Amino acid sequence: MKNTNELNGIINQIILLLSKEYFFDYYLINFKPIEGIDLSKRNNYVKNTIDLYTKYHTEADINKFLQIGEYLDKIVNFDSLIYFDTKIIYKELYKILYLIDTTINIQKLLNNSDAYPKDFAEIQTDLREVNRLRLHHRKNIIGKLKLTDKSESRLKYWLSTLYVKNRNVTKFFLYLFFISDIEKLRLLRDIDKKTKKMLENLYNWFILQKTTVPQVVKSLAILLYWEQIKFLKTKKNEAEHITEAIIYKLFKEPVNFYEFENEIWIKSSVYFPIFGASKEYNLDENEKNFIKEIFKKEISPNVKIGDDKFNMMFDAFLKHPHTQFLEKYPEELFLINPKYSS
Repeated sequence: MKNTNELNGIINQIILLLSKEYFFDYYLINFKPIEGIDLSKRNNYVKNTIDLYTKYHTEADINKFLQIGEYLDKIVNFDSLIYFDTKIIYKELYKILYLIDTTINIQKLLNNSDAYPKDFAEIQTDLREVNRLRLHHRKNIIGKLKLTDKSESRLKYWLSTLYVKNRNVTKFFLYLFFISDIEKLRLLRDIDKKTKKMLENLYNWFILQKTTVPQVVKSLAILLYWEQIKFLKTKKNEAEHITEAIIYKLFKEPVNFYEFENEIWIKSSVYFPIFGASKEYNLDENEKNFIKEIFKKEISPNVKIGDDKFNMMFDAFLKHPHTQFLEKYPEELFLINPKYSS
């Protein structure tokens, strides 16, 4: 998923302040807004949206979308229309189909014991095992083992060392790339293809983490609910009704909407952020202050910002990762800027 230019939000303000090596114009919008369309053809536009989504995501189960058709019809009451790939479709509905489809795919992965857990997911909850991994890669770096390329071991040693020291802070910074677009980093453009592939594989190795199907379904419910509240301006009782109906129809899981007004953060990941909610944030005060000081240190040389405004931005950054993530859209709705395509 990619960010649209008009919906960067507070998170991208902070990223902009933090990074001189980030291409904000890397992607161009590949659709056109539509106005003045006959809304009596709404059913046609919903069908167009499903048809185009399954064209670009050929393994998507269209029957799952048809099961919840009556609720998709309700969702689009305040959606905006766009022209994409010769069809008029609903912009937010297209994103919602992506969220649902991705959750179904994650559910399949979690139910496949041969495919999951693997990689870092197998050991992430046992710091002793993570430390063994760290020491293993340390031996690869400084030991007598003659590796042709020690780059991967160096990075795994570095990541596992950070994780052992403080797993919450380490995961927080790695999860930033779910909110931003990792492809926009200048670093990935300036390195050779082999190194780039190694970095991408390492990142994927780390962010495949342990979770459960109920946690993934709860994350979808959080995203569906806040998508309707923030982007479609749906009333809360209607957003609750639609979210609850979709979740039950597709997954037979209950939804506790009381939690959704609490602290929300990225709890885990399966190549995709898994959001959780509870009364208390997962970072303690020391961890939050540590992250805040890093941000301040990076921002202060370049931008003068008062403490009150900084604290407001930082709190929004911590407390609203779910709505920041919802500012992203499936990648086919974008094109790489020609100046970066060479």
